[in-house]
Amino acid sequence: MYSCFNMTDITDLDTIFSTWAQDQLGQRYHKLVSVDTTHLSIIKGEETYHEENRKEDDRVSTIKKILVNDLDVASEDELSVENTTKYSCQWSQTKGFRLSSDVSVSVGLPAITGLTAKAGVQFNLSKTKAEARETDESYAHKRKVTLPPHSKVLASMVTRERVYKMTFTLDIFLQGTVSVKMMKDSGKVKTASGDVADIFLQCGKKETFKIDMCPDGKKRVCLTIEGAFEGVRGIEQRVETGELDHETEMKMVHEDLLKNNISAIVEEVKDHHSLSKLLKAMSLKQVIGAGEVQTSKEVSIKETIEIVVGILANKDPTKYLLFVEILEEEGLNEIAKALDPRVKYSASIRGISNLGGVVDHFFTTRKVKEVYKSLETSRGAVIYGISGSGKTQLAYKVASDYARFNPGAVVWVMDGSSRDKLNEEVQNLQQRLSGGSEDGNSHISSLVNQRSHVLLIIDDLSATVAIPNDILNSSAKLIVTTQNSSFNLPTADSIVMEGFTEEEAVKFLSKGMSSDIPRDGIDELARSFSCLPLGLAAARATIQQCSMTFPEYIQLLNSGKEAMAQTREREDQWLQAHYHKAEHQDAGRTIFAALGVAIDKLDDQYKSMLQLCAFLKPRDIPFLILRDALKAASPASRLAYHHEFAGQLKERSLGWIKGFGVNRRLSIHGVTQTAIGLRMDEEQKMSCINMLLEILVKFFSKDNRYFVAHNFSMSLMPHVERVLEHAEGMSMGPIYPLMKSMLLGVYGFLHTQKETRGLSERPLQDAKKLLLQFADIEPQALQAKVSEENITSEDSPREEARELYKALSTKSRSLKDHFLQDTVIGMIITEQQFRAIQDKLTPKDRSEMDSMVKSYDSLTLEMYQKLADNRLALPVETLKDVFLPELYISTIYTLGRTIFYLSEYPPGSERRAPFIRDLQVAYYLCEEVAKATSCTLLHTFLSKAEGLNKLLLEVEGKAKEQVIPDLQEAEDYYRKMLGDKTEYYEFGLLKRVGPDVHTNIRCHEKLVKCYRAMLLNAEEEKKNAFIKKGQAECDRMLKLVEDEIHAGNLNPPQRLAAYYITAGQFMMDDGKPELLDKAEEMFKKGYKVELKKKTYHPLMESALKGLIEVYMAKKELPRALVCGRHLLQLSVDHWPDKRSAVEDKLVKIYFQAWKVYKKEDS
Repeated sequence: MYSCFNMTDITDLDTIFSTWAQDQLGQRYHKLVSVDTTHLSIIKGEETYHEENRKEDDRVSTIKKILVNDLDVASEDELSVENTTKYSCQWSQTKGFRLSSDVSVSVGLPAITGLTAKAGVQFNLSKTKAEARETDESYAHKRKVTLPPHSKVLASMVTRERVYKMTFTLDIFLQGTVSVKMMKDSGKVKTASGDVADIFLQCGKKETFKIDMCPDGKKRVCLTIEGAFEGVRGIEQRVETGELDHETEMKMVHEDLLKNNISAIVEEVKDHHSLSKLLKAMSLKQVIGAGEVQTSKEVSIKETIEIVVGILANKDPTKYLLFVEILEEEGLNEIAKALDPRVKYSASIRGISNLGGVVDHFFTTRKVKEVYKSLETSRGAVIYGISGSGKTQLAYKVASDYARFNPGAVVWVMDGSSRDKLNEEVQNLQQRLSGGSEDGNSHISSLVNQRSHVLLIIDDLSATVAIPNDILNSSAKLIVTTQNSSFNLPTADSIVMEGFTEEEAVKFLSKGMSSDIPRDGIDELARSFSCLPLGLAAARATIQQCSMTFPEYIQLLNSGKEAMAQTREREDQWLQAHYHKAEHQDAGRTIFAALGVAIDKLDDQYKSMLQLCAFLKPRDIPFLILRDALKAASPASRLAYHHEFAGQLKERSLGWIKGFGVNRRLSIHGVTQTAIGLRMDEEQKMSCINMLLEILVKFFSKDNRYFVAHNFSMSLMPHVERVLEHAEGMSMGPIYPLMKSMLLGVYGFLHTQKETRGLSERPLQDAKKLLLQFADIEPQALQAKVSEENITSEDSPREEARELYKALSTKSRSLKDHFLQDTVIGMIITEQQFRAIQDKLTPKDRSEMDSMVKSYDSLTLEMYQKLADNRLALPVETLKDVFLPELYISTIYTLGRTIFYLSEYPPGSERRAPFIRDLQVAYYLCEEVAKATSCTLLHTFLSKAEGLNKLLLEVEGKAKEQVIPDLQEAEDYYRKMLGDKTEYYEFGLLKRVGPDVHTNIRCHEKLVKCYRAMLLNAEEEKKNAFIKKGQAECDRMLKLVEDEIHAGNLNPPQRLAAYYITAGQFMMDDGKPELLDKAEEMFKKGYKVELKKKTYHPLMESALKGLIEVYMAKKELPRALVCGRHLLQLSVDHWPDKRSAVEDKLVKIYFQAWKVYKKEDS
């Protein structure tokens, strides 16, 4: 540790004399003018060198000089060192005395061989730092050195010296008088004279002096000086020569620059605050160690800077270069420029480079550190990402810094876009490294390995280009930029470049932007370009040049191809000015044009698949729906294209892919979607949207029986939203309202199956309205016609169903054959649907259909006809008759069922009436279909079992005498359904014959709920019978559930949690203590099922509420509180409308806990 503190202890004699004079002349004479020592004698007393403290060490110093021979022949040069010292002596006071008058005392040499002095050495007491130095026999040392042709030699004059150190004491005596002149404030001067011994006796500190008598009897003052002696004697001098390495040469350049600019550094730093700030920055970047330099306001800035300079001169060259960078960061630009060593380095240190500069709008992010680290800890980095994400500029920035901190390094950029370009760059580097000599034919790896610092940047590496083995086998560090996300180097780090974070993008847009441009919309603009630097840089320039606001630019961006044409041309010119180097030409265009180049490299069939992505949400696009863009291809070919498409996207970083099979998802940048859209006219856009609508109505399904199919439909919800948004305002054609209705019907249904149940009613109402409009049915006219029939209110829904069937089936028959074939017949068959009919197929048809199911291919017209021939599907003509009636049934059935999910329609409420009527009309419409076709729709069962009969299970809002009869009616129906053998069809396909496993589970569940309601509302003597019946149904339900799980645990029943919760609730209500543990197990199972889904379905709430009730019943209140707090957090995060009810439940738990603990205390 270096310290800037002076350890000398000096007593000021002037203070003693002025204090005495003031006593003599009066207190008003308080200013010392002078001390006259003319009549004062200073006599040397005893001098003692303390040999016991003597230390001897050898000290070696080196003076270096660079000798250069540029000739073709050897030459001689002379190394000369002037003022070589034979010996030197130095005395320093550590404890002494100061007097303003010029008085001195001599001191002698200790007894050390080889040290002599020609004259006495004097200590001058008028100097605070009392020291003396004497040298002898100075001479010049010269040595001739032979230099080889074209060489650079480092010559060093090495001097070895012996250093002697010891302490000493010296007594001195003061005798005689002094005259002290003092002054008043008025300027009047007066002198007081006195004997020095008397003065010390009156005003001196007794521990600092002694009074004794001299031989003539007069008094004198004895003072003792303490000090340190250092003697240096030269022992040996020699000259050493050697090859000059880059590091040593750099250090010498750095040392000269530092020593020659000390004054300039001091002038720039100016004050202690700036100095402390500079030292802190140096410590943070590890230029100096923590505490290596200490400073204080008591120490001058110059002294501290000298210490810093001494440290830096001996540091590794990179530390010095970091110091220069710190000066720039601290705003000390002038001194940073003066200390910049690059212009002082010789040509050999300046290195070999073809690196262009980084664009002036480069914005440093955390990615820079990641790439730096990769160069330190591994071979380097592979930076991959989409066009315009900043890969090349990031590589250039790191390479530029690498060259700056490693002078003499080879930094070479190679174009990897083609094999020929890469080979050409390798040859160019080979020529530069060999100096154009015949050795240019030697391997690039051997030339690279001769250098200590080599960084190669392979920019825009194509997926079809391989890095030459000579490069891979060399010691060079590598930075590879590529769009190919599949590429990797085993010894290098892979770093994905996705552009800025949103926070970085906002900072980038704000930087350099005029302060009078409002910042409203800046976040949205960043997202519009997916935070990609290339797009943001050009957009910022346009906004600045055209004095636009951010929202105005966004509006322009969304205006389409023609509106953006002029802006794109302007931005392209601006970018060309910044990316003017040859290797930057591909980047010197707008982000949309750059992405267009990447898209154009795709095969045609993959462009059509990618086009669809422009109209979907950018994240998590199911791969399956894109595959259907290839209509002309066979199923086998589509599967192959599907995999190849993923590969081509990865090669260009146009998208990133996760998951497998049905769960495979594609995500792309929003700016890529914009780029695709800007390449299309309105007609092309409508074609894409229509294709997506056809695809989505096939895949978007209400089938919620099993997890896989249900989860897939859930994943399509945001994409359905986006497609419908794009379709609004466009002339989509006459069939669009029907397709929109089909999608909204499923969309609303799926909202009932998640935490967003409150959003379900609106899309279902819209779907119903669209269907009626499509079929030219005016609701008011329909109701008026029904009223004309003079029928009872009970028959009114039936009559409405008759009128609806006539109108809907008439419209249904007018549908084009290709529509039915593409959207209804060409449906996606699920595994569960196939299971219902597979046993009735021929082995050949079964195999073919099994393949369709596993590959999620659409059902062909040929296969549908085979199914119809075997009564496994409705005849095409029959399907054409019933399609719209069945679609309307499905829509109003789902709409009617929303009363079971929405709190604004409680049991007994009059607001329920329209919804109940929808359920009734749905059921009667099913009857109308059965009359017309002799086929039973699946909704015949659903509208009864899950709709009208569910109303019978409700207890709240009913008269007490009506509850049990309703429950008994429901019980009879569900028992009857367990033995049902009816063939049910859904949109043409045989859905099931009699009750399947799923239907049986649902019937058993409904019976459990039925007996639970009976138990809670029956007379006491009848309760045991309901408990037994309920427990039996509970056991049957759980057995079927467990069998399903074991049969296919990767695709369990979607309502699995509901079954566990129903069982748990019944066991709780049974009231038997031994069933509480079983109920707890059921609720835990239900909770874990929903937790794994991460959809935060309200069933999770039911499971937690069940656990709370169990723990309260078991008096395990701490566990109840844990569940309650977790439920509260879930309600805050996902079900804000339920927060109040959850808080009430928590209050009840706390109150019960208080009562229990109070009772225990008493």
